[in-house]
Amino acid sequence: MIVVEKIRKEFGKNQVLKGISFNLKKGEFAVVLGSSGAGKSTLLRCLNGLCQPTSGKIVINDVEMNQKNLNKIRKRVGFIFQNINVVGNLTVMQNVLTGSLAGKSPWNIFFDREEKKKAIQAIEMVGLADKVNTRVDKLSGGQKQRVGIARVLVHNPEIILADEPVSSLDPVTGQGIMELLEHINQDLGTTVLCNLHQIEYAKQFAKRIFGIENGYIQFDKQVSEISDVDLKSIYGHSFNKQDRPKEIDDRNDSYSLQYDVI
Repeated sequence: MIVVEKIRKEFGKNQVLKGISFNLKKGEFAVVLGSSGAGKSTLLRCLNGLCQPTSGKIVINDVEMNQKNLNKIRKRVGFIFQNINVVGNLTVMQNVLTGSLAGKSPWNIFFDREEKKKAIQAIEMVGLADKVNTRVDKLSGGQKQRVGIARVLVHNPEIILADEPVSSLDPVTGQGIMELLEHINQDLGTTVLCNLHQIEYAKQFAKRIFGIENGYIQFDKQVSEISDVDLKSIYGHSFNKQDRPKEIDDRNDSYSLQYDVI
C-alpha cells in the first residue's frame, strides 16, 4: 500500500528527514509519534506530494510518487490538516463538495446529482446530517474537523493521512474525532496514518506506532510492544514514567459517533 525508501528532505541546510524507510499495509491504522520539529508533518506532506523529498522513493499502491503521477496518487489519498482548513463562509455541503474536485479537470467544476448524493452520505457518516446547510463558521472546532473529514471521504480515498487532527481540540472532542477515524478504518477498510502528540490516543487507536526524532525513525513497533524506553528515545527526559498518560482501556465510556457530535 505505502512503500517509503530512504527519503530525505532538506530545507536549505536544515535536514528534516534523514533516510526514512517503512512499509504500510492496506487497512492498517498507524500513528507517528514525536516531539515538535521531529519531522512528522514533513513526512506526511511528502507522502501526499505537498512536499517533494530531496531524495528517496515513495510508492503508493504500486504507483511511484513523481510529478507525472501526482494527480493519480492524490485521487487515492485524502489529507486531514492540523489547522482544519475549511472555508468558514461556505456551508457544510459546499465545503464537502470541494472534495470532489480531486478527480476533476480545472475547467469542469459542475457537481452532478451523484456527487451531491456522495457528499450527503459523507456528511451523515461524520454525524453532521442536521448541519448540511449551516455555514462552517457557525460550527464548533470539533464539528469543523468533521467537515474536513467528510470532504476527504467524498472522493473515496484508499488512504487517509491525518496531520495532528486533534491538536487544537479538547480531550473529549479529540476522542470523538479519533473514534471517527477508527470507524472509517474498520468499516471502510481505509488505511490511516496519523501524526499525534497524544501518547494515550496512539495506544488506544493505533495497531502500530512509529517513533520519530531528529529526522530518524527510532522505533517501529506494534502497540503492545511499546515501552517507556521507546518513548524516552523520542521525548527524552521530558517523558517520565510518573507522567505517563493513563491508557484508556474501557471503551464503553467513549462517546457514540452516531449520537454525540461535538
